[in-house]
Amino acid sequence: MTNLSRLLSSVVFVALFVCCGETTEPDPPPTYENVAGTYNGTFTSTGHGNDLDGTLEITIGQNEGALSGSYTFEGSLDDGASVDTFRSPGTFNGTVQVGENPSLSISLHVNMCANHSSTYRTVFTGSFSSTNGQITITGSLEFMSMNCSSVIQSYPATIVLGR
Repeated sequence: MTNLSRLLSSVVFVALFVCCGETTEPDPPPTYENVAGTYNGTFTSTGHGNDLDGTLEITIGQNEGALSGSYTFEGSLDDGASVDTFRSPGTFNGTVQVGENPSLSISLHVNMCANHSSTYRTVFTGSFSSTNGQITITGSLEFMSMNCSSVIQSYPATIVLGR
C-alpha cells in the first residue's frame, strides 16, 4: 500500500467517523406544571392567647418558573374578650420548580405597610399536587405594629388552597 493509499484510507475513516458518529440530542426544555389560576383556602392558628381564623384567596400568574399575582387575607383575631377583623390585600412573587408535584415558594409583599413593602416580605413554601390541583403552603401570618416598623405577632399556619 502506498503512502497515498494509506492517507486516503485514513481520510475516509475520519470522514465516516465524523459523519456517522454518535450525535447528541439537545436537552429538552424544562417542563413546568401549570399552577396559574385562582385558589382559596382557610386557615386557623393559635398563639399569644389568641385564635386566628380566616381565608386566603390568591390569584397566580405564571411565566415558566416565575410566579406573580395578588392575594387577600381576611379573617378574625379573637383574644377571648373581643374579636378584631382584618382584611389584608397585597401582591406577591415566587417560583415553581420543574416537574410533577413541584415545590414552590411565594414571597408576599405587605401592601398595608407601603413605606416598608420594598423590604418586608413574608415567605410561604410548599408544593403543588399534580393529582388534585391543590397547593399546600406553610409560613407565618404576621401582624405588623401600627407604624409598620416591626412584626408584633406571628402565627404559624399551613394552608391548603384549591381552585
